[in-house]
Amino acid sequence: MEQRKALPIVLLATALLLVSAFSVAATTTDPQQTVDEKAKAPAEKPSAEKPPAENACDDLFARLLKGFRAETAEFNEQRRTRLRPYIAALADAVLALSGGVDRSQAVRALLELDCTERCYLVAADGSQIGACAEAGRNVGARDRRLKPMRPATGTNWQTKPFFRRAIEAPGKVQITRPYLSAAGPKVCVTLSYALSLNGSYHVLCADLDFGALAGDGLALGLAQAARDAGDMDDFSAP
Repeated sequence: MEQRKALPIVLLATALLLVSAFSVAATTTDPQQTVDEKAKAPAEKPSAEKPPAENACDDLFARLLKGFRAETAEFNEQRRTRLRPYIAALADAVLALSGGVDRSQAVRALLELDCTERCYLVAADGSQIGACAEAGRNVGARDRRLKPMRPATGTNWQTKPFFRRAIEAPGKVQITRPYLSAAGPKVCVTLSYALSLNGSYHVLCADLDFGALAGDGLALGLAQAARDAGDMDDFSAP
């Protein structure tokens, strides 16, 4: 009789043990299963960034514009500084020629400047008067291979903008855009000025070595800076 009473108790205890074991097994995590589940899980979306302030673009544009203006002002000042001695020397040469000084003497100071390649005088009809006065350091002037290309007496510059603009606006310095010189393998710019000699206009011209003049930053705004530096008219390509 006592054994029959103890049997339900044993069965109940056994059942409780089985339920407990099943619960533990159900809550135990397989490491490999966890890795697989994480791999299959969708990636978390990054949190949305805050939108820029309404005036952020205006502030950026203002800073860029301020920087551009500062660089442009510095650029123009450098060009004015580089051209100033050449414009001054050209003006002195014009005054000397007007006063009757010999042409070679009149342009001597201009030829002694670092970037001057040559000077020449052109009559009102566009024909060159005499040979070019070459700078002493100009190696191309002594190269025999370039002799057929060198301007000489009678060379006609009538169609060239440095002549036309000077003859159309006497008393104003003109400057061309950079161009490849016909007298040597260099890019140059030409300063020109129309003056009255013996009752007719003549144009005094000076070719400058553009590479040496512009330096490291080749001057896209060289002509504008030149007009600011002196009494200049507009320019055009040769």
